Amino acid sequence: MRLLLALVWGVGGAWADEVVRLPPWRVQEGRVGASEGADAGASSVVNLGAAGTGTSRGLDAALGGVPGLMLLQSFGGFEPPRLSMRGSGVQSAPTSRGILLEVDGLPLNQADGAFNAALFDPGLGDRLDVYRGYDAVRDSSGVMGGVIDLSHEPGREAGGAGVSLQAGSWGFVRAQASAAGDSGGVALQAAVTSQRQDGPRPQSAQARQGFYASATRGAVQVSVFAATLAYDVPGPLTLTAALTEPGTVSADVRRDRPHRDSSYARASVAMHWTGGGCAASFAAGFSHADDLFRQLQANGISMSDGEDVSWRGDFAARRENGVLTNELRLGTLGVIGARGLRRYTNLAGTTGQLFGNDGLRASTASASLEDRVEGRGGLAL
Repeated sequence: MRLLLALVWGVGGAWADEVVRLPPWRVQEGRVGASEGADAGASSVVNLGAAGTGTSRGLDAALGGVPGLMLLQSFGGFEPPRLSMRGSGVQSAPTSRGILLEVDGLPLNQADGAFNAALFDPGLGDRLDVYRGYDAVRDSSGVMGGVIDLSHEPGREAGGAGVSLQAGSWGFVRAQASAAGDSGGVALQAAVTSQRQDGPRPQSAQARQGFYASATRGAVQVSVFAATLAYDVPGPLTLTAALTEPGTVSADVRRDRPHRDSSYARASVAMHWTGGGCAASFAAGFSHADDLFRQLQANGISMSDGEDVSWRGDFAARRENGVLTNELRLGTLGVIGARGLRRYTNLAGTTGQLFGNDGLRASTASASLEDRVEGRGGLAL
């Protein structure tokens, strides 16, 4: 402490003798990933490779430093966090709406906008692209908050492979393996994850498995994404119980044993083309999802299963004549789905009487057109 004080005092004395004027600093920032004739770029990008093993703690850890994005754990682990971007995306069990989750540019959300963020394992991707506000206008016309896209870079680590194993408190174990290579001009990439934990409280065990694989040849990519999960819900405590017995659960939770099982699988194909100042892409996917959610007695038990077809198309063209620059962008995004939903009473943790049987149909589609003309001096229309 004495040495620190001496250094500070010495610096203060030097300043007293002479005022030092530093040259001004100018900080500029361009749009992330912007390029001619291509997508305008994300608001923020999280390099998952650089983020390391911290992403295993879930979306809240992977996206904790992203500006304009608020995340709060529900009960810990990978259980869906409270997620809000630009004031929307408020969580309400068992689904959430207001933010579009994507894998390689195709929506993970169901056709009605609902999603289960616990199926979204950051460890299966190379980066997270976050689009907010105007940056997401072509993707999020049907939602208010924006877009979070789990992206992959085919061949980024061609010929490489890796395995990681983590272990921690409360029975936490996570294993992950990934590989990338090239075979006959086809870029191959695959990753698989598995994790489990017992949790710090009763009724808080979790387990999740995830898989991703892709094959890319030239401008065409075929990919598969799948995830399964099972987790118990320990539920909230009263303030008194949280202060005096934080390692317990309520009597209602002990009786009704809230639990969720979900699975999701999607196969997709994507095509890209660039040339002559233009860029075009199209992707389509087919997905199947199953979900069983045993909630507290008041909410009962819900079982659902169904399929969704999703697509995305983009076109951009850029022209310059020495005086004006013109950039034209076209985009379309949509999901069509059908789902069966059955509701049962919860009889002390067992499936009781069927009281609801619904056939659900939904479709969401959007199209956008943007034409930007920019002259010298930075004035744009």
